[in-house]
Amino acid sequence: MKKLLKISVLLLAAVLMLGLAGCDLTGNNGKKKGGAEPGLPNLTIRNNSSYDLTNVSFSGMDFGDIPKLGKHATKQLREIDVNNSSRITLTRGDTGTIYETVEARTYFDKDETWVINDNTVLEGVGNLRGIYYKLNHRILLKKVEETIYESGVENTQTYSFDKSYPATIEIYALGGGGGGQGGHNETTWASTCGNGVGGGGGGGGAAYMRLSAEEPVLLQIHVGGGGSGGNAYTDNWGFAAWNTGAAGRDGGTTSVKWAAKNITLTANGGIRGGHNRTGAGSGNSGGGSGGGASAAYTSTLVTRWVSANGAAGSNGNDRGSNGGYGGEAGIITDIDSAIFSFIGSSRGKGGKGGFHKNRGDNGGNGQVIILATWWEEE
Repeated sequence: MKKLLKISVLLLAAVLMLGLAGCDLTGNNGKKKGGAEPGLPNLTIRNNSSYDLTNVSFSGMDFGDIPKLGKHATKQLREIDVNNSSRITLTRGDTGTIYETVEARTYFDKDETWVINDNTVLEGVGNLRGIYYKLNHRILLKKVEETIYESGVENTQTYSFDKSYPATIEIYALGGGGGGQGGHNETTWASTCGNGVGGGGGGGGAAYMRLSAEEPVLLQIHVGGGGSGGNAYTDNWGFAAWNTGAAGRDGGTTSVKWAAKNITLTANGGIRGGHNRTGAGSGNSGGGSGGGASAAYTSTLVTRWVSANGAAGSNGNDRGSNGGYGGEAGIITDIDSAIFSFIGSSRGKGGKGGFHKNRGDNGGNGQVIILATWWEEE
């Protein structure tokens, strides 16, 4: 009897072990609770302030309570958090006041640390929305200043900011549009080709960057000019294939450089209309391609970066005035910022191809807009 009981117990234990082996006791689809997801970065929130912080969260992720004077909490970001701009929500422990950081940050593919200190600029939540504070609860006045650089010729200038910190520096850069190709003008009685229009220039690329500044900022700015339009071509014989006008010139590249931090924002100019023309009689009237922009940045000073390519110009037409339209400049649509209200309507657009005996239009000049935001105590 004892032997039979012993065998029954062993069989029962074996069954239980097999059953548990097929079950997920982690509550996390077979992954260890809190286990790392390969390839996703970690975010550390460090509290260097003089106040204990409670209910700290980023992008809906709970970082819990973080004591003052250098304590921190670390969480691995989820896929939905990467490349998505978010702010930190926190509560000052001794007053119970809830704030959000004014600054929103975007994280990419490497581990980062976000430091909160007594000078971190915050916005109240609920009834306090639209009121700005430091963590010591001193009320701040929001200051905004825009500076616009747009010139008829390519030029290099400087911009400096040294008013108050922390500050947010937003930068919009637009490359010059490519010049349009000249038209075709046939003047003889033996009209074999007709009058035509040249290829349109490509639109300039656009780029946007948001910087977090804790120290003076000095930028070198180069504004790309629009490419000039090409001259028309006159065929005095009329027996040859369609002879395109001269190609335009490429739009200039616009760049904004913070040399001390090795950060450069670049917006390339649009390509000239008739870029594939090899000479009179070549018959090529291709529209220029649109300009692109510099690669993305992962510096902790760059809290947001977006770019948009310019549109290509359309091809010319060997018989008639249709075609040869200039490409539109790059348009950035997924950033909510007042900086875009200052963009000139014709800036960076590609020049239209000339028709008949007219030269191509010049491309629109590039532009740089800088919007500085800082806070001063009342």
